[in-house]
Amino acid sequence: MAEHPTHTEDELIELSKLRWHCRRGVKELDVVLSNYLEKHYLNSSQESQIAFKELLQLEDPYLMSLVMDYDHIDDQHKNVVLNKMKNPFT
Repeated sequence: MAEHPTHTEDELIELSKLRWHCRRGVKELDVVLSNYLEKHYLNSSQESQIAFKELLQLEDPYLMSLVMDYDHIDDQHKNVVLNKMKNPFT
């Protein structure tokens, strides 16, 4: 776990658990979720971290429809997370 030397042990444990939850039945979701986790999660607000965890609880088809903009969700914090997932370079 040397890849995150500045993170606490608790953060590393949480990241490990979240990595497991990012593993989905749809490879594209794996990539999008894992990318967000690695690049944005720890630097996000507590509200965005909670929103990410709640998004992970959604079923794959609905989550994929949100990522693909086929569906929308009325939650500001979830939309912040989804926008970062859709635009990984921002």
